[in-house]
Amino acid sequence: MYIKRHIEKLVLERGRNYQTVLVTGARQVGKSTLLENSAAKNIPQFTLDDLTLLASIKQDMQGFLFDNKPPVFIDEIQYAP
Repeated sequence: MYIKRHIEKLVLERGRNYQTVLVTGARQVGKSTLLENSAAKNIPQFTLDDLTLLASIKQDMQGFLFDNKPPVFIDEIQYAP
């Protein structure tokens, strides 16, 4: 529990100081869950597992960012290099 709170605190601090925060790590360890239930709980969330959304973003990334002002939580960002 201490580690989880520490990571939450770091993510929030970094979010105040930087435009982008990347949470990365091994598969299935709770990265998305951590953000969904804490730091990014009230932030619009998108997952690029959604192939329709992914295609739309790849076609018009600027339009997506214009329509979804920061902060936003984008899960599975590796699908849209």
